[in-house]
Amino acid sequence: MHVLLVESEAPVVRLIAWFLVDAGFAVARVAPDGDIVGVADECGAAVVVFNAGILPDAKRRQIELLHNSANSPGVLDVSDGARRALPDTSADAYLMLPFDADDLVAAVRQLAAVRSTQGR
Repeated sequence: MHVLLVESEAPVVRLIAWFLVDAGFAVARVAPDGDIVGVADECGAAVVVFNAGILPDAKRRQIELLHNSANSPGVLDVSDGARRALPDTSADAYLMLPFDADDLVAAVRQLAAVRSTQGR
């Protein structure tokens, strides 16, 4: 199953990708200013993980586009733990930084399972 990681910092990409690959996922990456929906559709992403420090409104627009795309992947929004409350970006699930690798994998697995039961 494919996961698309939206992130611009190479060390963070390597770390998160390592957790997910170790758990059996294939991982693709796109920068926050890239064609997120196009790459998600191209790789057949079941889940998109947003770990990008983009503004909540911009992230919300991207997530709405993903939800309305042909592939319609599940979306996990990873947010900075320094914030008091998670912004509502219309993601399917949220994870606060710092996070445990097992929590990340569990959240991605849960979103992938929900997506597969919905026949997407």
